[in-house]
Amino acid sequence: WHQGDLDPDQFWKEVFTELNETGISQCLILNYYFVDPVSAKISKKSQFNSNHSPKIPFLEKAMQLAPAHNIKASLYPVLEIDNPHQIGAIWRGNLNFFGITLKNFFNEYSRLIMELAQISVNNNAQYIYLGSELASLTHNIAARPFWEQLLYDLHSLNIKGSTKMTYAAHWEEYLTFPFWRQLDSIGIDAYFPLASAQQSAGINNPSLSQIAANLKPQMSEFYNFARQHQRPLHLSEFGLTPFDQATTTPWQQSPSYLKDESERLNSFKALLNCLENEVEDSNHLRIKNQPWLSSVNFWHWKLPGRNGSNYNIEPGSDVARLIKNYSEKK
Repeated sequence: WHQGDLDPDQFWKEVFTELNETGISQCLILNYYFVDPVSAKISKKSQFNSNHSPKIPFLEKAMQLAPAHNIKASLYPVLEIDNPHQIGAIWRGNLNFFGITLKNFFNEYSRLIMELAQISVNNNAQYIYLGSELASLTHNIAARPFWEQLLYDLHSLNIKGSTKMTYAAHWEEYLTFPFWRQLDSIGIDAYFPLASAQQSAGINNPSLSQIAANLKPQMSEFYNFARQHQRPLHLSEFGLTPFDQATTTPWQQSPSYLKDESERLNSFKALLNCLENEVEDSNHLRIKNQPWLSSVNFWHWKLPGRNGSNYNIEPGSDVARLIKNYSEKK
């Protein structure tokens, strides 16, 4: 969201080359927008600091260049409550409006989503996202007509090929999200706990086998949900930071002050092993001629020239090598 005056051709070529070298075949191109929680105004620049959204030509260039690098790219719009602290300091799932403010919000939000959806259609994106983790707004009964109208408008686009409409639900939101039947795929931001606080306490804890055992019932729940709704499911976000107890609270940037690279690495290993087992398990049926678990997006790649966050996956890191080895084996 902070691209400044970078040359888009050079920037995206470098990013996609790194992804290719790591065996990554798809990516979500994140674009933040800032919402005033009182007026509902959506801005492309924070009123509190220098953070700003990527410009539309910058996003378009990414979508145009991705196919040449054999990358399936999708635009991933994320609303954040504008605040004087940091992006994400106030969870967007708490964002909610009523009355005329609700109407004003959807007037702006719908224009934004339709603009990004048209870019996605023009460039054969993998996914068109309705949104991400807007839990209060998706469960707001007064907002239902506005969501329905936006879904109608999206379905009116001339969507071709393999482009799918989806939404990135918070891991506690997806069970009650009301619009899965109007979308093509179920997206889940999968920051659910992978271990208890007791299991994860201390360096090198929990073990790979413990994380795998904890992961198995959650993946079974996802599978049953996908089968129930007859929609393939993908993890729109999965990630955690290299700190002790990250498996207990994957959604936290700094769950402790103790660095623990093995805890993060074992979590990625457990998930990739799980994915491999899902592919080989003939009992897990395909849905609409697709694997029930269609893809996983790891949060997040370290972009050139940017410090990023504690979630950074750097080219050549242990996690990047793990992903590459999995891709080559697959």
